[in-house]
Amino acid sequence: MIVKELGVKNIIVKSASSWHSKIAAKIGANTIDYPEFEMAKKLVDGIRSPNILEQIELSKEYNLIEVVAPEEIWGKTIKNSGFRNNYGVNIIAIRKQIPFINDDGQSDMKEEINMVPGPENEIDQNDILVVVGSKESLVKLKGDK
Repeated sequence: MIVKELGVKNIIVKSASSWHSKIAAKIGANTIDYPEFEMAKKLVDGIRSPNILEQIELSKEYNLIEVVAPEEIWGKTIKNSGFRNNYGVNIIAIRKQIPFINDDGQSDMKEEINMVPGPENEIDQNDILVVVGSKESLVKLKGDK
């Protein structure tokens, strides 16, 4: 309430409960954040869908997720994988772990990111796919029931 009286235009409040959020809304909070709830949700999602590494809500209908490439598409090109037809999502980037020999002569891994993969790009074991799609289509990809 004090920052509102001081003329702050954008007020963000951390809320621990629905009661707190009602109070924050009444005194003029522009954004109400629920970090404990969001972390709990992320934990549950990670347990339910361990192949999903990250998820970002783009809108009420669409999400962007990072998913471990499913075994059934290893060694296939994006075009031949049937990924879009089977899951209804678009692959917008591929993160690959590339083995290399470091300056000490030891085997190591480095990450390469293809930010605009084409239909002929091959999907390998351990690739991380960055995909975008409707929440409805992502349910099938995530394996949620």
